[in-house]
Amino acid sequence: MKKIQLSTYLIVFCSLLFLAGCRSSPQPVEQPILEDLPTLQISTLTPRAETKPIGPTSQVAETPDVPVISPESSSLAGTPLPAIQSVISPDNLTSLQSLARWGNGTLNHITVSPDESILAASSSLGIYIYNAGNGELIKFIDTGSWINVCVVSPDSQTIASGASDGSVVLWDIQSGTQIKTLDNFIAPVHSLLFSPKGDLLAAGAAADSLKLWSIEDGALLHSFQGRTGPVAALVFSSDQALLGAGSDDGTLRIWKISDQSLILSNETNTSQITSLAISQDSRLVASGDMGGSVTLTSISDSTSASALDIPGEKISWLEFSPELDLLASGSSQGTLALWNLSANTLERQVAVSNGEIVKISFSYIPGQLVTYSGPDINLIARQEWNLPGLTSLSSTSLSMPVFSNPYHGLALSAIDSNLSAGTGIGTVEIWDFQNAVLQRVLTGHSSGIFDLEYSPDGNLLASGSDDRTTRLWDTTSYQTRYILRGHKDLVTSVAFSPDSQYLANGSREAKVWIWQTQNGNLGITLEAQMQQRHIHLATSVAYSPDGSWLAAGLTDNSIQIWDAKTWAAVQRLDAGGAGLGTGVIYSLAFSPDGSILAAGKENGDIQLWDFPQRILIGELQGQTGAVMDLAFSADGQLLASASKDHTIYLWQLPEGNPRMILTGHTGAVNNVTFSSKDKYLISGSEDGTIRIWAAME
Repeated sequence: MKKIQLSTYLIVFCSLLFLAGCRSSPQPVEQPILEDLPTLQISTLTPRAETKPIGPTSQVAETPDVPVISPESSSLAGTPLPAIQSVISPDNLTSLQSLARWGNGTLNHITVSPDESILAASSSLGIYIYNAGNGELIKFIDTGSWINVCVVSPDSQTIASGASDGSVVLWDIQSGTQIKTLDNFIAPVHSLLFSPKGDLLAAGAAADSLKLWSIEDGALLHSFQGRTGPVAALVFSSDQALLGAGSDDGTLRIWKISDQSLILSNETNTSQITSLAISQDSRLVASGDMGGSVTLTSISDSTSASALDIPGEKISWLEFSPELDLLASGSSQGTLALWNLSANTLERQVAVSNGEIVKISFSYIPGQLVTYSGPDINLIARQEWNLPGLTSLSSTSLSMPVFSNPYHGLALSAIDSNLSAGTGIGTVEIWDFQNAVLQRVLTGHSSGIFDLEYSPDGNLLASGSDDRTTRLWDTTSYQTRYILRGHKDLVTSVAFSPDSQYLANGSREAKVWIWQTQNGNLGITLEAQMQQRHIHLATSVAYSPDGSWLAAGLTDNSIQIWDAKTWAAVQRLDAGGAGLGTGVIYSLAFSPDGSILAAGKENGDIQLWDFPQRILIGELQGQTGAVMDLAFSADGQLLASASKDHTIYLWQLPEGNPRMILTGHTGAVNNVTFSSKDKYLISGSEDGTIRIWAAME
C-alpha cells in the first residue's frame, strides 16, 4: 500500500510531541491534496434490489427464513436484571428475549376530554389515560406504534389515536382493547377531532390529507381535497354542519359536511395554523398560528382581521365564549389571553403556572374559565379563572410519570457497572446497569448528545454534542474534567484511542479533531479530503484495535484512513453511491481483531472491508433505513446493526448471514452495544427507551 510522502522531520517532530503528551499543541501535519490521496474504487458490488423509499415510519422488511423477535413483556426500570449465564452466540439466538425496557417513551401530545373527566397522553409507546380529577392512571394502552396525537370522544368511552405509521385506530377506554382500525394514511397523522355528537371523526395527515369517518361503522365518508400543506388543526362547528382545517402553509379552509362543498379558502395566517375555533353561531372562525398571531375570519364573506398577537409563542388553543363576547387563547409558553369581540380589544393577558396551555373551556359556572397546562417536568396544572379579569381562583396539580427523551448515545463502562445514555436535550443519564436504577443525570451541554464513549482505562466518559463541544467527565465523581471547544458546528462522534491517551471527534466541518485526554489540549486537526465539498460531515470515527489507524465515515460516500502514528492521510475507500441517500457512511466499527471494518450506510446496507488488504469482501442487505450504529461481539462472530427502520439485525460472520431481527422499538434505533462478556445486548432509540436483550436458555 502506497503512503503519502511527508517530510521525515515533520513526521518525527509530531510523533514525539504526541507521545510526550506535552501541553502545547503540535503544529498540524500538512494534509495531502486530493489528487495525491490513493482511493480504492469498488469495481464490483453485491447485486442489490432496487432501494425502496423510506417512509415516515418503517415496517420490518421481509427477510426469508430470518426469525423476528418482538418483546411480549419486559421489566421496567427499577427491576434488577436477572443473572445471565449464557453468552449471546450464533448457537442460541433463537432464545433471545427483551429482558427490560427502561423509559416511559417520549411525550408527543396531551388532550383533555370534552367533559374534563379524562386526560390522555400520546407517547412513542402508546397512550396513557388518567383521571383528570386526581391524576390517577386509569389505563396504559400499548399500541405498538408511535402515537402522535389522540382525542377522547364526548362520552369519554372511546379514544382515537393517530400514529406516525399513518394508522387511525379506535380504542375502548375501559378495557384498553382495540375497537377498529380506520383507513390508513400514507403519512403520519398530525390532527384528530371527534364531532360534538361523537358520531364523526376527522383526521389530518402530513401528506396533505383530510378524511372524515362514521364512528358507527367505520366507513370513510369523504376525503377532502384542495389543501397545499399538511393538516395541522381541525374544528367542527357546534351544529356539525361545518368542518374546518388549518394547514402548514397558513391556509384556512372550511367545508360544508352535507355536500362536501368548499365554502371558505383563505391564506389567513403567515405561518402554520396550529389552532382553530368556530363561534357558536357559526359566523366567525378564529385561527392561531406558530408565530403567535390570531386571525378572525367571517365565514360568510371571507373577510379577515388580526386579533391577538403573542410573538414567538405558538397558539395552542382557541375557544369562543358561549355568549359570543370573548375569545380566549392559550400559547405554548403558557400565555392566556382574552379578546373582547365587541370592543375588538385585548381584555387581559396573564401567564399560567405550568407551561403550554393544552385546553381552555368556559365553565358552566358563569364568569369563570378553566385551563389545563403542562407538563412542567411531570405535572399538569388545572386552574380556574374569573372573567373578565383573569384572576386565578384555584389551582391543582396532576402528577404524571416522567417521560423520556430520545436516546442518541449509549456506552457501557468496562466492567458493565454503569450504562451511560445521552439524550436529545443534552443530558447524560448514568444507570446502575444490573440494578436498573437511574443514579444521576449529568448536565452541562446546551443541546442534544450525538455520541458517548468510555475510555478503555475506565477513567473518562466522553460526550459529543450539538452544542459544538465535547465534554470529558471523570468517572469517579462524574464531574466535568475538560470542555473541548473549537468546533464551528456539531460534534457527530467520539472515539478513544486504545491507550486512552487521545480522543477523536468527528464533526460537521469535514474535520477530525484529535485531543489529548491528559490535559484537554487539541493535538491536531485532520482535514478530510472529500470529493463533494458542499457535503461536509464526518459522521463517525473509529480507531483500529491496535491503535495504528483512525477511520472516519464521510458524507461523500467514502471512508478516510489516517496513520495514527504520523497523522498522514493514507487512503480513501470509496463506499459507492451517487450522493446523499445512497452510500453516505453513518457508522463504523472494527472487529475485535482488527481484520474487518464494518461500515453502515444511509440506504441500510453494511459494507465489510478486509482492513489489512483494504478490499471490500461483502455487503449485507436487509434493513431499509440508515444504519445508525454497529457493534461486534467480543469473539467477532456476531455483528449487531441498529437502524432507522426501528430494527436491530444480528449478522453471523464471516458468512454475513442475517440470523435474527429484533423489533419492539417504535422509533429509529440510534445505538446498539454488547456488554463486555456478550451476556447482554443493549439498544437505545429515538422512542425514548433503552432495551436490554439476553439469551434465556
